[in-house]
Amino acid sequence: MVVTDSNLEQLEHIRFIAIEGVNGAGKTTLQRKVCAYLKEKGFNAVTTMEPGSTEIGRALREIVLKRKGITPICELFLFCADRAQHVAEVIRPAINDGKIVVTDRYYYSTAVFQGEGRGIDKQIVSTLNEVAIEGVRPDLVFLLDLPPEEGLRRNRQKLDKDRFEDEDPSFQRKIREGFLNIARESKEPFYIIDAAQSQENVWESALKVLNVAFKG
Repeated sequence: MVVTDSNLEQLEHIRFIAIEGVNGAGKTTLQRKVCAYLKEKGFNAVTTMEPGSTEIGRALREIVLKRKGITPICELFLFCADRAQHVAEVIRPAINDGKIVVTDRYYYSTAVFQGEGRGIDKQIVSTLNEVAIEGVRPDLVFLLDLPPEEGLRRNRQKLDKDRFEDEDPSFQRKIREGFLNIARESKEPFYIIDAAQSQENVWESALKVLNVAFKG
């Protein structure tokens, strides 16, 4: 479900925020600003990411992002294994403790990268995702939308690239379209931000949503 400026008032009881988008869209930067905003408001905010936010997840991250020769199905299982541990060890306990969780990527990335990008049957991807998240869904998703060519241009400046950042433009285009499709089809509220803007304008767009959701 895409949320627009005209229906932001429906956002309430936000305990779990996910930030999604193509590589190079600025997810980590936005996550840091969202967390700082929440702490200024007096909330206990926790930042986390996928893959790699648990001890087991860090081992899986090194494999899934760096090792060559991983089959698409193996890749799918590795991401879902990381997610299952992430939910059980980090996300659910934090929410139960009354904290607000802000994650850099969640199960939508697997639906897109492995479902759209790798061409794995979407029902298989969906079933494994459902097992991994155990019903823990975000109350709000910020989708940073960026043309893949711009994402690739930004990533060229990185020294330590992962396997997905080296994928060709056709793969990256599938990812972008996949995210936009999920935003339209998902039950969770997605707010789409044009990530080709300056970081300041991206933040202003997100801030508008946060001020309504948290009555700022």
